[in-house]
Order: sequence, then structure tokens, then C-alpha cells
Amino acid sequence: GNSMARAWTEAQLQAMNIRGKTLLVSAAAGSGKTATLTERIIRRVTDVNDPADISKMLIVTFTRAAAAELRSRIFSALGDALAENPSNKHLAEQLMKIGSAQISTIDSFYFDLIRSNFSLLGLNGSVRISDDTEYAVLSHRVMEEVIDGFYEKEPDFPSFVECFASVRQLNTLPDIFLDIHEKLSSIPEGIEFLRICAERTEAERDADFFDTSFGGILKDSTLDLLKHYLPILEEAVDFSLSDEVVSKKYGPSFTYDLDVCRRLIDAIEASEDGYLRTRDILGGYSPISLGGLSAKYASEESKAFKTLRSEFVEKIKDLAGKAFSKSPQTIALAMADTARYTKILYSLLLEFERAVAAEKDRLGILTFTDIRRLTMKLLVDDNGEPTDIAKQYAEQYTDIFIDEYQDVDGVQDLIFSSIARPNNRFMVGDIKQSIYEFRGAEPLLFASYRSKFPAYSSPEAASSDAVSVFMSNNFRCDENIIKFTNIVCSRIFSAAADSIGYTSDDDLVFSKPTKGENYVSPKVNITVVKTPSREQLAERDDGAVINNHYCEAEYIATEIQKLLKDGKKADGSRILPGDIAVLFRARTICPYVTEALKRRGILTSESDSRKYFESPEVLLMLSLLHTIDNPERDVYLAGTLRSPLFGFDMEELITMRSRADRSLSLFGALCLYAEENDDKLAGKCKDFLCELEAWQSDARSLPIDRFLRILFDS
Repeated sequence: GNSMARAWTEAQLQAMNIRGKTLLVSAAAGSGKTATLTERIIRRVTDVNDPADISKMLIVTFTRAAAAELRSRIFSALGDALAENPSNKHLAEQLMKIGSAQISTIDSFYFDLIRSNFSLLGLNGSVRISDDTEYAVLSHRVMEEVIDGFYEKEPDFPSFVECFASVRQLNTLPDIFLDIHEKLSSIPEGIEFLRICAERTEAERDADFFDTSFGGILKDSTLDLLKHYLPILEEAVDFSLSDEVVSKKYGPSFTYDLDVCRRLIDAIEASEDGYLRTRDILGGYSPISLGGLSAKYASEESKAFKTLRSEFVEKIKDLAGKAFSKSPQTIALAMADTARYTKILYSLLLEFERAVAAEKDRLGILTFTDIRRLTMKLLVDDNGEPTDIAKQYAEQYTDIFIDEYQDVDGVQDLIFSSIARPNNRFMVGDIKQSIYEFRGAEPLLFASYRSKFPAYSSPEAASSDAVSVFMSNNFRCDENIIKFTNIVCSRIFSAAADSIGYTSDDDLVFSKPTKGENYVSPKVNITVVKTPSREQLAERDDGAVINNHYCEAEYIATEIQKLLKDGKKADGSRILPGDIAVLFRARTICPYVTEALKRRGILTSESDSRKYFESPEVLLMLSLLHTIDNPERDVYLAGTLRSPLFGFDMEELITMRSRADRSLSLFGALCLYAEENDDKLAGKCKDFLCELEAWQSDARSLPIDRFLRILFDS
């Protein structure tokens, strides 16, 4: 529609109009993210004072569908703008240029970069991107060969392998190592990270364990724990001293524990030998048991302190028995082993990379991971600084737009930073959606930008090159859904405050337009479904399997029935089956719900990939392909003939069959009937054979994708 007429929110307007800064937009679900992104691009292109050129923008998304949607939205918005202002040459030009504008997925942007710089990277011009299956088979084979080679040349290899799999599971090794390799490829250092770790571990083995990268984590968490109990124990001691009887029974053990707690904190914070000193105190800990208090003296308070103290005793014993059970000498040996094994892993993956690169060279293929690595090599030098090529691209792009930034990993972030100027990157994402690990995405990256960039409305924003905007207005959901989501998210996400940095700005704001003043948002129901008892089940005699899933499905189906009978949408119209979605944590309950709805005559559609090959249209194509491949298979041929493609009925098949000898296949009988008869059925048989012959010759001469396209078209 007409963009001018739309009522934008304050945050959306900021996201569209802020210029001359790197902008990070936290766009919640349903907040009109794509509309805002499109509008920002249109406003840049139609700016009266400084109109931008769409062919100098880089607009990247994660999926092809998102890229296509953006392109078509920009196209129609430009068309609208031109209709309002037909004499505007610049707009007409932009409309012409949209076909060549760089609106693409991240992967195809990389591939274009590489294609333009083949010779620089020393690549052959005929290289292609391998498909996933092809590469999976290739890499598995190469990894198996590399592993076999290591058994022969690396004496420590058998004990190294035991770190990853038991003797029974040795066949899983290639997958385990390929998985590690895949994970390492999404961090900028790649497998070099292993070498760095090995060297660091080796250098740290003789230091006090608390001063190592591993021990530092233990040090911090133990200190947190003790500082939690310190004020509790201080209070407990004060409490026990307030009364002579309580002091006699509880005083000694509380005082002893408080002393131990203080000594431990001192030992951990000591400048040297912290681990050893802490370990000695923990090892010598033997709690003094509490005396029993008579009912006269026992109070709520005494019970609470008694419980808290027994927790403390448990925790200290646990630390002594587990985390601090190993001597510094044992730890030094373990660190030496770790360093040695990490080096073996590094050399294994290094050899794998060389071998697999040689294979890919021979076949002229690249994988998506290679393309990312090569792009990084083109744009970022060894010190993490932009290369000359990156600087050229930075000159070329006036604006860089990146969608779904919460899914970007360290490598991608480096690539985009290298071609961006300090003030032309527009990144949009939603921290709540960062829980999906999309190809090794790092939500921490997005979160760290959010914590670094000042909010646009804050005083610091004026002097900063980068700012952040929160788009929290949700136009999609009902008010109570919004309130409920906020309650859940604020609890869950704030538990990961350090990594995600969820703030009250992330709460959704209800902004869905409602029809009429008197619309009341239905309440969100949370239902606990309880399975009936044995006795109740015994009364049922229809033999249905009654379990949790069955009961839950019955409940869901009954609720859906009510919605379809009396439910109204916000705009007052009736609720239709297609307006209702049922989401599950696991697939196991799906069939129960489908059944329960079927019993009530309600149609459902399941998005279950395993049912794909059972759907009639797919079964038909499979029958047809089998028939083209080998018509002597009766079942597939019968299926193909009976299908709407050829429309033979059962009578006709029986007629053909009965005229021929039993030793012939159905196909033999069909050929015979076509030869010996001249009726309507024989004509149908001849048509079929003619069609089949054409398809068979296509199948022999064409590549599979072309053949399938011709087959589907016909």
C-alpha cells in the first residue's frame, strides 16, 4: 500500500531515518521488521537531498525466500513511488537497476565475491559448489583414510582415540572428528584454535591450577559459592550467641564452619599456591555435629539455620571429593596429556584438510564452508585487518543491510565488518530467536553489540558511531499472548543475563489493531492434563489405548471443537480450521491428535517429513519413475496405469492379463494386447507405450534434473 499513509511507531521511524551511524535494530517477532527494512531502503533511494543508488547497496538475508520477498517488496514500493512521481528520472533508473541489485543470501554474496576474484585465489574457473550429500560421502571417506594412516604412524593414537569412543564405537570416529572440524570452521581461527589451546595448556601445566585457563573457572565458581554462604554463617553464629542453650548446642559447629569458610576465601584469594592451600583446608574439613534442641528452644529460625548449614556441609564435602580431589602433580600430568592429545587432534584435522582439499581440487568442487573461508581470506588479513580488496568493496557499498543478525557467527561478522564503514551498517535481529543454533550461530555476538552500542535515545548516542534501536511493538498477536510471552521470556532469558543481556526493552508491546472498542483478548490457558486412574480406565470397554498422549489429544480436540463452534477472531469473523495450529515438543503425540480430530470430523494437515513418500502425488511419481526404469515390475506398472495419468480401470487390466499367458509379466501382456487387437483398449495401450518409449530415451540421454523437469512438465 501507500507507504506515506502508514502509521509507523517511533522505533520504526528511528530504524528508517537514522543516518550516518552503524545501526543495530532489535526487532521482536511481529514488529514489522521486513516492512521497516524495505521502507528504510526506499527512503534512502528517494531521499530528496542525497538519493542513494540501489545498485550500490548490499542487502543480505539468511534464506532465499527472505531475499526474494525483500526484492519483490522493494520492487513494488519503488513502483508505487514512481506512480506518485512519474517524471522522476532517478526513481525510474532505480526500478531498472533492481534486477542487478545485490539482494541475496549470505552464501550467494560470498560466492559472487569469490567468482569475481578467482584468479587472485588461484582457483579454476570451472569450479562448482558441491551438494551436501556428495561432500558428506567424500569427507567421510577421506577422514577414514586419514584415521587409518594415523594408526600406523602415531604411537599414541590408540590411547588418543579412547578419549572419544569406546572400542565398540570405533566406527563412529570419522563422524566425531568431522563434527569437531565443522564446529571449528565457524570460528575465525579455524583449526589453528586447537594448536593455540595445546600450546597454552602446555605452558600452563607448571603454574598453580588457579592461574590456568581451566582452573580460573573453578576458582571463580568456588569463590561465588563461599561468598554466598559467608553472610549466612555470620548470621547463624550471631543467632546462636543470642541464647545460652542454643549457644551450647549450635555455637561450636556454626563457629567452626564460619572459620573454615573465611579461611577458604583467604586461601582462594591468596597470591600464590591458591589451589594447593584451598585443597588442604577442604581435605582437613571435619564438621562438628549439631546438638539437639528441645521443643522449647527450637524455632523457625533455628530450623532454617540448621538446614542451611547442612547444605553448606554437603557443598564443602562435594568440593573436597570432586573438584579438588586431584593433587597438583596429577593435574600437571593431565594437562600434559591434554596438550599432547590436542596436538594429535590438530595434526589429524590438518592432514584431513590437506587431503580433502586435494580431492576437491581434483573434482573441481567447493563447499559452503570453503566459500566462507575463502571470502575471509580475500577480505581479512592475518591480523584481522581489512585487506586492500575489502577496502575496495567498502568504497563501493554506500549501505550494508544484514537481516537475522542473531544468526551470524564469528567468521561472518569479521567479513561484514571488513567491508563496512564505521557508519553504514544496518543490522537487524531478535535476541529471542537466537536460541536456534543456525549453522553454528553465535547469539553472543549480537548480544555483545547490543551491550556496546548506546540506545539511540540516550545521551551517549550523539557522540557514538554506532547506536541501537528496540522495535518492540508487536502487531501480530493478541494482548494476553503478549503479556504471557513477556512473563515467560523475562524469567527464562534473564537467567542468562551475562550472555544475552535481556532487558525490559526486549519485552513485547501489544500493538495489534482491534476491531471495535469492546474486544476482549481471550485469556491464555495453561492446562495440566492428568491421566485417568486404573479404575476409571477399567470402565472403558472399547479397547482404546489410553495413555497420557491419548488424554492430551482428547483435551486438545475438544477445545478445537469448541473454537470452531463458537470462537470468533479479533475482527469478529468465525474461526476456521486453518486458523488453528497445534505445536508439539516431539512428534510422538501427533498421530493421537490427528486421530482425535478425525473422530470429530475435523480435517488436519500434518507437516511431517516422514509422510512425504506416502502422499498420493509423490507415490504416483515414484511409480512412474520405477516404470520408466524397468516396466517389468508389475506393482509399479499397475499403479502407473491406474493413475489419472493413463486412466486404465481394473476391468481393462484384467482383460489384458487374461488374454496373455501366465508366464508373461503385466508389461508383456500389455505389449501383446496392443499388437494383437484393434479396439479402444489397444489404442490406450499403444499411447502408453509410445509415451513410455519417449521418456525412456530422454532418461538415457539427459542429465537427471533436466529429465525430471521434462517429465513433470509433460
